[in-house]
Amino acid sequence: MSINKAKLSLLLITSTFLSVLITFLFSELLTFSVYIPLLYIFSLFLPAFGLLFFLDSIRAVSGRWYWGIPLLTSLIPMTLLRDSMFTSMLYSRSFMLSFDSWGIFGSAYTRASIMIFYSLGSVFFCLSVPQANKNKMLMPSTFAILASIAIITFSMDSLSAGFLAESNLFGLYIIFTLLLGLSLMSMAIHYNPE
Repeated sequence: MSINKAKLSLLLITSTFLSVLITFLFSELLTFSVYIPLLYIFSLFLPAFGLLFFLDSIRAVSGRWYWGIPLLTSLIPMTLLRDSMFTSMLYSRSFMLSFDSWGIFGSAYTRASIMIFYSLGSVFFCLSVPQANKNKMLMPSTFAILASIAIITFSMDSLSAGFLAESNLFGLYIIFTLLLGLSLMSMAIHYNPE
């Protein structure tokens, strides 16, 4: 894989960590019908394409390439969760919740499980890169681990109380996820696939 292709695929992957920020920045300018496709493009389609391309290309140089699969599989439920949580905050309705007749995304356990799976998938993805890039992935790995610790702790505290309450830990999770995206973007600029 050429350096340009590696950088492009990593930048596409970065969009999943920045998708909520990107869509919130444009939320004042967008209608509900435009916001939903934008969220799905940045949260699901672009990062999924980037992950598939990236993992396929590092298979020959990294024995841990398959550690990126959990992040890939977590993109769908995480995007649906983002839709159910954030779209309803902005527009008082959600595309996903209109189809969720069983109330799956209304469950605190489901939401916590999805966020934990997504965060741990991020950690494993950061560890999947070839050995030559291990040091460059130190900062993204650190933020992925911190985001995972924050969401696991937040979920355990909230679920023991029977609901997902507002908490500083959830704020930390959001901040660490954004920092993960920004540090991964920086890493992508300096990435060498060899």
